[in-house]
Parts: sequence; C-alpha cells; structure tokens
Amino acid sequence: LSGEYFSYLPWLSKILAVGLVIFQALYFNRIISEHEIFGRITFLPSFVFMVFSAAFSVNGMLSGTLIAITFLLFSIDKILSVYREVSSKDEAFVATIWIGIASLFYIHAALFLLFIWIAVTILKRSNWREWALALCGIALPWFFLVSYQYALTGTLDLIFPSLTGQPAAVYPFSWTNDVQRITLLILIAVFLLAFGAFFSNMYGTIMKTRRQRQVLLFYLIFSIISTVAAWLSGDAFCLMLLIIPFTVNASFWLIHSKTTWLTDTLFYLMIICLLTSIAINGKLIDLSFLFL
Repeated sequence: LSGEYFSYLPWLSKILAVGLVIFQALYFNRIISEHEIFGRITFLPSFVFMVFSAAFSVNGMLSGTLIAITFLLFSIDKILSVYREVSSKDEAFVATIWIGIASLFYIHAALFLLFIWIAVTILKRSNWREWALALCGIALPWFFLVSYQYALTGTLDLIFPSLTGQPAAVYPFSWTNDVQRITLLILIAVFLLAFGAFFSNMYGTIMKTRRQRQVLLFYLIFSIISTVAAWLSGDAFCLMLLIIPFTVNASFWLIHSKTTWLTDTLFYLMIICLLTSIAINGKLIDLSFLFL
C-alpha cells in the first residue's frame, strides 16, 4: 500500500488518504477529550493533526504507514483506559492486537510493543501475565496472516519479502529553496517549544495527568526509535510516525501557552510557509535527501 497499487487511479489514492486523515484527526480529538489529557474540550487538536499530516505526507497518497497510524491511535486509546480499570490484562491484550495489525501494514510499528509494556507498568502495577498477554496480542494478527497465506499457497514468500520497507518517495520537505528551509526550521522550533511546554510541569500535576504524560513521553521516544529504524532501512515514509507525538505536544502548547502571540505567530507562519511551498513547488517539503 505504498502508492504503486493506485498508480492507475492516483486520484482515488488521494481521496482515500484525505478521508482517512480526517477520520484520524477526529478520533485523535476524541482520545484527547475522553481521557482529559489537556483539561479542556476543543477541536484544535483535530486541526493541528491535519496540519502535521499534510506536512509529513508522502505525495499525498495512501500508504501502509498512514493506515498503520489509525491502528496506533486505537492502541493509544485502549492503553490510556488502563488507568480506569481494576486489571490491565484486557486492555494490554487488545492494545497490542491493534499494534499487531498496524505492523501488518508497516512492520516498524511492531516496536511499539515495548511501549505497551512500559505504559502498562506506568499506569498500573503489572506482572508477567500482562507482558505475556501483550506478546500474544501482537503475535495474533501475524499468526492468522501466516496461517492463511500458508494454507492458500503452501509458502510464505508473499509475506516476508514485503517487510523490507516501502519504496522511496518524494517527501514534503527539502532544502532546495528558502521557503522550504524556513518551514522546516519553524517545524523544529514548534516541536522543541511544544515539547518543553508539555513536559515542563509534569510532576506538578495530579497523579493521573502525570502518568498520562509519562506514557505519552515514552510514546514519543518509541516513535523516534521506530522512525530511525525505518530511516536506516531506507524507508521514505518513516517520518509519518511522528505525526501523533508532534500533534500532542503542539496542541497542548497552543491551548495552554501563556505567550499566545508567540505560539500563534509560529503556528500560522508554518501554515503560510506550507501553503507557499505548495504554490511554488506543487508540493510541501522534500526530505528525500535523507534517503540518498
């Protein structure tokens, strides 16, 4: 699902990608509201999610990475529910099933199994049963896929060659002109400032919020690890894994910033640069130089 399957109908791939991003943005907003991560209900996280999805998209096409993000959202929603439950067994199992399904579309998503183990430990006291159930959960989708493939063909050749990564594509970022350089630098500045705002007062909050932020910190860490692992394999779709943690930090920063003039200026300047880049180059930004 890296785009070549829709080469004869590129408009269909783009329509499906836009529809999926809109669904992801709304579902992300639901997670933020239901688990009271920001302390208030607003649709701003949905808008920020769509901005970062556009910034990190690859050719605007449907891809396995984009589909995997949907299941990663389902997993995050489930694991954050652990705090409300007496036992974390069911949530850990279901969360890793979603991780397993995500890894069917994008193999590097399998690294988030370690995130689930850490998240369960943070949110609830866990033991070997939760860890074992999580391992069974991520293995279950692969068991069904391998069994189905082997029963039909008697071989696994159609599955495992596809795990080497998706072919390189033109990325939305590039150093080829001043507009794109400025856009990339603004993105980096927004993330660093947002990261500092989100985690600066972690230990001055109530226990639930503190643990949620610790979980989201580890999600950011494993997103970076997965991105680096995918980048080292030459996968140009890897930066899309950063959409969720970027959105969490940037949304919180925009909502709770005490220097609203700075946050608004940087965020809207980033959007203007993205739109300008589209007008000038016909695309957003191109990080293909990372994969040379």
